[in-house]
Parts: sequence; structure tokens; C-alpha cells
Amino acid sequence: IHFGTHGNLEYTPGKNVALSHNDWADALVGDLPHFYYYTTGNVGEGIIAKRRTHAVLVTHLTPPYVESGMRQRYTSLLEDIHKILSEDIEKNRTLGIRIKKEVIKLGLHRDLKLDSVSSRPYTAEELERIDLFAEEIANEKTIGAYYTLGETYSARDLLTTTLAVSADPLAYQMAKRDRDKGKITTEQLQDFGYITHHYLPIAKQRLIPLLQNPPKDTTGIAPELQEALRYHALLVSSTGNELNAMLRGLKGGTVFPAPGGDPVLNPNVLPTGRNMYSINVETTPGILSWEEGKRLAEATLKAYRENHSGKYPRKVSYSFWAGEFITTEGATLAQVFWMLGVEPVRDKMGRVVDLRLVPSSELGRPRVNVVVQVSGQLRDIAGSRLTMLTDAVRLVSAADDKAYPN
Repeated sequence: IHFGTHGNLEYTPGKNVALSHNDWADALVGDLPHFYYYTTGNVGEGIIAKRRTHAVLVTHLTPPYVESGMRQRYTSLLEDIHKILSEDIEKNRTLGIRIKKEVIKLGLHRDLKLDSVSSRPYTAEELERIDLFAEEIANEKTIGAYYTLGETYSARDLLTTTLAVSADPLAYQMAKRDRDKGKITTEQLQDFGYITHHYLPIAKQRLIPLLQNPPKDTTGIAPELQEALRYHALLVSSTGNELNAMLRGLKGGTVFPAPGGDPVLNPNVLPTGRNMYSINVETTPGILSWEEGKRLAEATLKAYRENHSGKYPRKVSYSFWAGEFITTEGATLAQVFWMLGVEPVRDKMGRVVDLRLVPSSELGRPRVNVVVQVSGQLRDIAGSRLTMLTDAVRLVSAADDKAYPN
């Protein structure tokens, strides 16, 4: 038994794959059943243990999440920004100057690359950027305590972790209903800061009393609230499941499989106490990840052009990490493909088997050169995707792009 994430056996000398008796990991573990308690949040390194030491990865919970406590620091600033944005900035210059001084005091101007001339207020566009950034920081979550195997989260940690999973989706669902009723616009629905300010507090108010006293009968409770109660129950049951799974494995029983990942980003990893697996890399980038990757690539280009007089970047660099690749099902790879102006072609099984060159007329912009840094872990688990990336570069290099040269 390996007790705890990231041992040494899987990192001993030898080949990355197809190990033989000449490789240390294979020689040391032999044909012994190998059980390994592993945090569900570290899929990338866990898969190394599975590949090089045929480990059964019995997942355990990550440490509980709590609010970072940053909201109190930004409350006054956010209120002032919302007030001035609802008025004429030029007519309320005093408030504008006060906001700017507070932004400078908090150091937000450095992160957003804004000026620090305190005698001139920020523009409405700059204030909207500050508002979004401050809301994001105020809602950051942090680890509340170490996780102890066999000990259920405290009542407070159960509440805060379930809120971390459930509050944002509930807030978005509430906003979406209001959009459908015409109460808010599509632009407001897509505005993270707007949702956070107007809907997240209401979502938490609905969830907190329900989670503090979970009802036995959920009949009549809205589906999204039932989902929050389900996550809460899975967090509670995970602790016992982790212990029972190890004992069952040692008795020769089955440790049932499950995906790995952060429970907040992917609640499907709950309950823990299951044999963690990765993803089918041949289906990457996933269908949803492809759309998200395109969106992120376009957002990157938009941000660059806004700061460079409408010019496109000639080169963009990306880092590929195994854990991120698995968790997002290749969203970063999707960004690279879209920067180059190619899109995946899938077979009937959903596997990405080829690439299509998006014509310049359809792309409507220059293709952007990419530089990709690849971790060794990703090389080992997704070699076929790197081959496909090479194919993409060759495809683009041979393209006739007179309309949008780069």
C-alpha cells in the first residue's frame, strides 16, 4: 500500500511505458497487487503511478474549500463602482477620484496595467474592468484545512465546499431564467461580474439553510437545489467509502472506477474511494472543450488587439500540462488549433481523427503562430495529440492565405 499522493516508486529509473524487468518500477513491485491512496485532484501524476506500477488508485477527498475572506476588503470599492457606473462619471468626479485612489491603494492598477494618476478618474470602460477583476478576487476560494482520511468534513467545511460546487451554477440558472423573461439582457447574463454581484448572494441565501438542515424528503424541491443536496450527501459518504474501498481491494474485491479531478470543477468525481482513471485522449479536444477553446482564443486575440491598436499578435505561446489537459479535456489544445485556424474532424465514435483547414474567408483573420511547451507527463499520455499538432502546423504552412498573411 502506498499511503498518500506522490510516492517514489513510479518515478524510479526506466522506460515511461511498456516496462520490463529491467526497469526499476516493474522490478520492485513485481506481481504484487498495488493499492495507492491518492487525492482525486491530482489526475496527471496519479496516471503515472497507474501506468508505471499498475496501481489501483483509491481516491480520497481534497481539503475542504472556504471563502478566501477577500470580499470584505473589496466591498466598499465595488459598491462605489456600481454607484458611479449608474450615474454620469463626469458629474461625480469626487467619487471617481476616491475610487481611483482606493484602486491604487489596493494595487489593482498594476494587475490591470492602468495608470496611477490620482487626479484623473478612470473611464467607464476601465471601471468595468476593475469591477470584474475585483469581483473575481473577492470570490476566490482557498483551502480551509488539511484532509484526514477517515474523518468527515466539519459542518462548516461541508457547507462551504458544497457552496463552492453549487452556488455559481445556481446563480447562473437564476440569471438565465430572468434573461428568458426579459428581465436582464444576454450581455448581462454573460457578464461574470454582474452575475456575481446580483445573483450569487441570492443563490447562497437559498442554499445555506437547505444545506444546514438537509431534508429527508426532497419532493417538491427545485432540481438545482436537489443537486446541491446530492453533492452534500456524496461528500459525507466519501469518507467511509474511501476506507471500505481499500479494505475491499485488499480482500480481492473490486474497487470501482471513476474519473479523477477537482470535486469543485467536476462533481462527478464524487463519491471518492474509487479507482481513478484519466480520459480517452483520442476524443480530445472534447466537443464542449472545443467550443470553450475557441472562445478563449478569440478572447485572447480581442484583449491583445485592444492594447495594440487593433493589430493581431504574430505569435502566442502555451504550456501544456497533463493535469489541466485531463481536467479540461484538451481546452488548451483547442485554443492552439483555433489560433492556427484548424478544426477537429471526428469519426462516428467521437474520436478526433483528422483536421480541417478553416479557409481564410471563414476565419476572417490572420492565422497566429504558436509556441507550445509540453510537460513530460502530457507527452506520455497524449502523444497522438502532439502528432496531430505537428500535422496542424504543416497544414497551415501549406495554406494559401493571401487575404490575411502572417
